[in-house]
Amino acid sequence: MIRITCTHCKAQLSIDEAFAGGACRCQFCGTIQTVPKHLKNAGAEGVRATAGVGGGQPKAMYRPRTKSDTGLSSGLDALADAVAGSGLSGSGLGSGGMGRSKLTGAADAENPPVKNRMVLILAVTGIVIVLLLGVVIGLLMKGSGSEGSAGTPPITNNPPPPMPEQGLVAMSPPPSIDPLPALMPAPKITGPSFFGMKLTEPTVIFVLDRGGATHLSFEYMKMACLNTLDTLQPEQKYQIIFWRLDREKDPVIIPKSPARADNKVELKKTGQAVDEVASFGQSDLKAALDKAFAVKPGAIVIATGKAVDDGFTKIVMDARKGANVKVHCFSLVERNSNKAMTDVANKTGGTFKFVTLSELQSVTR
Repeated sequence: MIRITCTHCKAQLSIDEAFAGGACRCQFCGTIQTVPKHLKNAGAEGVRATAGVGGGQPKAMYRPRTKSDTGLSSGLDALADAVAGSGLSGSGLGSGGMGRSKLTGAADAENPPVKNRMVLILAVTGIVIVLLLGVVIGLLMKGSGSEGSAGTPPITNNPPPPMPEQGLVAMSPPPSIDPLPALMPAPKITGPSFFGMKLTEPTVIFVLDRGGATHLSFEYMKMACLNTLDTLQPEQKYQIIFWRLDREKDPVIIPKSPARADNKVELKKTGQAVDEVASFGQSDLKAALDKAFAVKPGAIVIATGKAVDDGFTKIVMDARKGANVKVHCFSLVERNSNKAMTDVANKTGGTFKFVTLSELQSVTR
């Protein structure tokens, strides 16, 4: 037998003489080192060699890494170090033990087979991975639960319920919320009406602006007027007068004289004639009003989509000349006309209405 001192852990190793001139592994730390050749058949000299006298110091071919070593270690080494620190190093999972290979000879006779070690390593690695996954899943479930079922309780004006001394926490149900009241539908207008305003007078004259300022709402205004004619009572009369354009001598009048609402033939002709009227250029209200008041109707409906001022009030009142005729005013989406038109409606006993864009666009023929 040959005895040498491990170059790494300084443990005394007993090795068969057959290893002289070859390599062996320390059974304590796993360091692979050379065995001096001259120690063969020189047991006593081998002893002196272990003390550093005589033959040369055996050289270490491999030794396990220490904390002072630089560079990156493998993942298995790091895992083995962790296992070693947990008290499992005696099972062969030391950082040095994991890198050992099976060598024939007495030096490795006490080490477990490599296959058994790898199985144990894989088993421990699998257990560690499963534990880590369990921890991560538990944290995720705890986080989602805290945000969901255990969220912030609703704020109420009621005092919190008393906490029971034992058992589960008694949770009072949230206060009931009264449902929103059902939206009341707008009252349905029955009978003759223009943009929702009733027209009950025996004769109604519609004075409609056809100037360029009313261009965007002109077609809707014509459709609303024709729809109104369909709702008139059979004995009611109607007439449509469009504001005169600057290039025209007289305003467009449909029909030439007021017609009864029960005259279906005349209603059809009126619809066809109104469809052909277009809006453009400058328009004049006075000439149309003079024609309207000359008929002596019960009411006159004025509708425009342009802004009017106090001059509008003067034109209407001068054309009325004290006659007992109501003047209903409609401003189509133009709020700047509200003041003057409201003034005219109040002075004549009529009604003013501002027609919104949604009301205007809801008109269909």
